[in-house]
Amino acid sequence: MSRLNQFFKVLILLSMTALPHLLSGQYVSTSCQTVTDALIGPDRNDFVHNEAAFPINEGYLHNFTPPSFSCDPGVTSLLITIDIMSIIAIPDCEGTSLFGNVLRNCALSTTSICGITQEALTPGCGNFGGGQTTPGVYSLDLNCGAVNNSDVIGVDIIPSVGGACAGTSAITDGDVALTYEICIQYTYDQDIIPVDPGNCDDGDCTNGVETYDGCGCVAGTPPISGCTDPTANNYNSAATCDDGSCNFDCPDPGTCDDGLCINGVETWDEDLCDCISGTPPTPCVSDGDCTNGFEFYNTTTCECEIFPEPPGCTDPTATNYNPGAFCDDGSCTYDCPDPGSCDDGVCINGIETWDEDLCDCVAGTPPVNPGNCDDGDCTNGVETWDGCECVAGTPPVNPGNCDDGDCTNGVETWDGCDCVAGTPPVNPGNCDDGDCTNGVETWDGCDCVAGTPPVDPGCDDGICSNGVETWNGCDCVAGTPPVDPGCDDGICSNGVETWDGCDCVAGTPPIVCVDDGDCTNGFEMWNANTCECDVTPAVDGCTNPTATNYNPAATCDDGSCEFPCPDPGNCDDGDCENGEETWDGDLCECIAGIAPVDPGCDDGDCTNGIETWDGCNCVAGTPPTPCVNDGDCTNGFEMWNANTCECDITPPVNGCTDPTANNYNPAATCDDGSCEF
Repeated sequence: MSRLNQFFKVLILLSMTALPHLLSGQYVSTSCQTVTDALIGPDRNDFVHNEAAFPINEGYLHNFTPPSFSCDPGVTSLLITIDIMSIIAIPDCEGTSLFGNVLRNCALSTTSICGITQEALTPGCGNFGGGQTTPGVYSLDLNCGAVNNSDVIGVDIIPSVGGACAGTSAITDGDVALTYEICIQYTYDQDIIPVDPGNCDDGDCTNGVETYDGCGCVAGTPPISGCTDPTANNYNSAATCDDGSCNFDCPDPGTCDDGLCINGVETWDEDLCDCISGTPPTPCVSDGDCTNGFEFYNTTTCECEIFPEPPGCTDPTATNYNPGAFCDDGSCTYDCPDPGSCDDGVCINGIETWDEDLCDCVAGTPPVNPGNCDDGDCTNGVETWDGCECVAGTPPVNPGNCDDGDCTNGVETWDGCDCVAGTPPVNPGNCDDGDCTNGVETWDGCDCVAGTPPVDPGCDDGICSNGVETWNGCDCVAGTPPVDPGCDDGICSNGVETWDGCDCVAGTPPIVCVDDGDCTNGFEMWNANTCECDVTPAVDGCTNPTATNYNPAATCDDGSCEFPCPDPGNCDDGDCENGEETWDGDLCECIAGIAPVDPGCDDGDCTNGIETWDGCNCVAGTPPTPCVNDGDCTNGFEMWNANTCECDITPPVNGCTDPTANNYNPAATCDDGSCEF
């Protein structure tokens, strides 16, 4: 930027107030600052050069920091816009010129500054500012690709003053004051969702789990499909997404039998889809007949092993007694031989034997119930006494219907003898996980039952004075009432801004006074600093140089002029549209007046209405009434444009605006009631 004796620079270092939105596939972030956000410091060029030939001018300094994203989007456009709303200066400083600089990667302060080499942006981006002297909107689009995602942007506004204001602190001293708004708009090369929407994953495992990477939703990793049910015969432990292929035909797994013969052979029941206990074998006992050996039950092999016993005469009284014999084979011989007919075959009275000494049959000893026939093992039944010997019991059979299907009393099982009561499940007392977003989990007597997640009722009551009520996933949370920031900017030319409980309301600009043309009540002049009408008293006297009593110091003719040819006093016809007729004392006649000319009354400021010409004077206009948003998004969003004094309407984007809905549309600005849950 060239250095001029009179110039106005604007230096803006962004403090971000981001207003992000999606537009045509690109993400746009805008932040703005006003004069209240500025640092007051020296002109950048003057500070660096310190050239005595130029006055050191004060300026408004702003710093803008770009938005921060975890991803690294490219900047396709950076639009800097300065809206100069008003320029107020004392008379000696009037005509102040305004210039602007935009600096890349430069953080400005009141004591240090970027080097002068930073003044020019990448060649081809153009210059900014240009010695403006009137309010207006000036902008620069840095679309040449010179701006990186992390570059700090500096913009400065410096009033270049001269005359009585030269070399002074014009802003600090109150000689010059501006009202303006500076906005920087970043446009990126991709859509960005700046906050995790919490709904990236669509719950469909077939396309993996979608996640949030800081800028948007990222597609998931394709899963391994298969059967994920461990009870299915085709269960795939590596599968991460069930594809519905599980097969539950209940084939024999081949693992039911535990290999222990004493409890029988366990088998597979395809109807119950379970292993069934086996029937334990019946142990053998010695039959008391030594002729076929001594029977012994082997619990390892579950077989009856037989040990042969040497036969012979075991009766020591016999003539042929054999002490090595363990089984009497009936070969004993006596002096009084046994007839072999003593025993009657009835076991309950014992075995009758032959007594060779007595040469007679001897009664047997009746067998006695030992009282221990039953071994207490119910799995092989109850052993009983038949009067002669212990008789094996009948092992009980699993009825297969022990469990009654009522989970509240547990699962009844078969212990090999009887149905055994199950253990009723116990409420663990921790069904509810304390996370209100998925409802309250409860105990149904058997299992924990999922709760019903609460639904966002639409918390905000639409009353801005108590803030915006939000939904935290469980309850409505009270909003933070807005606080009066102190709306009035102290600039009297735009009226007194007030607080309506929600927003700052623009003030009504004062009506600028103009001189009424009547010098008898003084000369009216508008004071832009005080917004008051200053009146300079008139000096009465004769102002006509041709009069004999002309007073050169008089500023208001009081009709006292005296002429050789006196004024008859009736020249003016009172019609202002043809000017004021006067008396010519030299010509001794009335002279026609000069009709007033329309000066172009309207000052171009729509906020105070359109000033008009009534043929004689400028008549003040009627300020327009600003519009406000009616709260009905279906007809668009109304916003008052202070530049055009018109109501700008932004069309709505209809759709579902509830982030918890299945069909949530993050681009929607107006909820059309289509949300699905």
